[in-house]
Amino acid sequence: MRMRKKRRTIMGWIYFFIIFLFIIFFLRGVVLFSFKKINMLLLPVQSKIYTTSVGTRETFEILTKYKEIFKENLDLKKKLALVEYQDELLKKITDENERLRKILEIKKETKYKTVVGKVSFQSIQELYNTFSIKLGTEDGIKVDMPVLVDKTLVGKIVETSSKYSKVRMLTAKDSYVSCLGENKILGILSGNTGDTLYFKTTSSLESNLKVGEEIYTSGISDIYPKGLYVGKIENVISENNGLEKIYEIKNDLDIFNLNEVIVITGE
Repeated sequence: MRMRKKRRTIMGWIYFFIIFLFIIFFLRGVVLFSFKKINMLLLPVQSKIYTTSVGTRETFEILTKYKEIFKENLDLKKKLALVEYQDELLKKITDENERLRKILEIKKETKYKTVVGKVSFQSIQELYNTFSIKLGTEDGIKVDMPVLVDKTLVGKIVETSSKYSKVRMLTAKDSYVSCLGENKILGILSGNTGDTLYFKTTSSLESNLKVGEEIYTSGISDIYPKGLYVGKIENVISENNGLEKIYEIKNDLDIFNLNEVIVITGE
């Protein structure tokens, strides 16, 4: 009787265990199926999250790369600007040295006492009338002293202070200077607020003057000594039915690039 009861108990546990395993296996299938369904439902969300994550990472990488490129670009621009500045500075120094070398040669060749000064101010409105130089009475500058740019007469001193002076140019309106052509023909040089000077002869031999002929100061004036170069004949203008001729005079003076001048202070 006990053996039968014991056998029933054992069989009961076996059935229970089998049923338990069956339930576990069934539930496992349900769970796996549910997970698959859930994964399918979550796939768009996961895809969106993944895409956003990848996009964010790529954007971050792009921004980082852009920052590096931008910094590299700035560095290159700074280096380029430095090189350009150094080249420009070198050019300015070279040009200034060349100008000063020419001025030194002119000072050695001239028979006059001279002093070299810098152009300190030039007004656009007074471009062909006046400019200022950084020389004054402290440097021995006086009114009416002739002023040259290289070997070309440009004007005379009209005002002075202790450190600065004003130069009135030959091209100024109502400026008159007695001059000679290469063949000693005398005439009057005048300005008219422009880059052209006008030479009108006082001799009946003006027909002998030719284009390209150089014009110099005559020395008749108490201000300008004889032989200062003012320019070349560029054109001939006929007036009074061809009976009178006026000559247009030009020089190599760059009015927009005045730097140093030479002031004649005496014999």
